[in-house]
Amino acid sequence: IAPPISILTPQPAEIEAFNKLDRYLHERNDIYELENDLLKRNLIINQLNEILVDWSMAIGIEKQIPKENIINGGGIQVHIFGSTSLGVNTPDADIDALCIAPYYITR
Repeated sequence: IAPPISILTPQPAEIEAFNKLDRYLHERNDIYELENDLLKRNLIINQLNEILVDWSMAIGIEKQIPKENIINGGGIQVHIFGSTSLGVNTPDADIDALCIAPYYITR
């Protein structure tokens, strides 16, 4: 990991330049995700999680895994990474997701 370029406190001119750039980017309406779009993105992530939990439980039942091992999908997890997890995604960005499945889920 590279060290920071500077550890000095930003100067007033730098703060003003940042604020000016931030205002411009917000005015464009194509850089930052609107609140409604953010809610939709989070809803999609939650739906993906529900689908995976249901799928994992169905596979567990099919493979006759003990019921206590498949509750809530057997611990299946969805991890979001990339621009969405950092909160820097654009409105048209994809959602990078990694699924970690329980032992009884195989290819």
